[in-house]
Amino acid sequence: MRTKIISLFTTIWWVGLLDLWTKRWALANLSLGPVSEFMGGFVPLTLAFNKGAAFGISIGSDSRWLFVPLSIVALGLLIHILQKSAQEDYLRILACSFVIAVERTT
Repeated sequence: MRTKIISLFTTIWWVGLLDLWTKRWALANLSLGPVSEFMGGFVPLTLAFNKGAAFGISIGSDSRWLFVPLSIVALGLLIHILQKSAQEDYLRILACSFVIAVERTT
């Protein structure tokens, strides 16, 4: 169980740090317009803010009343899967840790 906890918190820490860094980079560099030099202009980047649900889908004026309980249930299920996984099942532990970390940072 100790390995799972260490893996979970290490992953959450690194994903959170990377998330913070990329958001600050985007705000600093994309506020003036798209950056076409990224990957030689192959991937143009544009700063956009999502006010809706996933992919901008509108679920009413206050969608958090739907997504907060769904997120709590999803986190509970992921923690349950993490607890039940074998100590040697590194891929499952890492996958659950990544999903929990991404869920936590959004």
